[in-house]
Amino acid sequence: EGHIHYPEQAVKALEAGAFALVVGGAAAGVGPGGELLQEVRAVAKGVPVVCGTGCKKETVAQILQNCDGAFVGTTFKKDGVFENRVDAQRVKAFMDTVKQMRGNV
Repeated sequence: EGHIHYPEQAVKALEAGAFALVVGGAAAGVGPGGELLQEVRAVAKGVPVVCGTGCKKETVAQILQNCDGAFVGTTFKKDGVFENRVDAQRVKAFMDTVKQMRGNV
């Protein structure tokens, strides 16, 4: 697994020449805490920071305050279940939140 779970991992990845840092929570669908995102951002030194797990409509604003981007998948699925089909209403609601957060409403 290539996700960062501790700031020390971010430092080691940067020392090894990482061109981006992917920060993950404890498991798929579980986002990293805001404190971890802030700590990784602080050591990133201009390297892009991406949230790799748990980005949901309810958390995207906080995540994008600390990250340059996020991997998003399961939250777009019907009922938030990985095996289900993409639900256009869930995608729209998520993107409306992102646009509002960015001031692009």
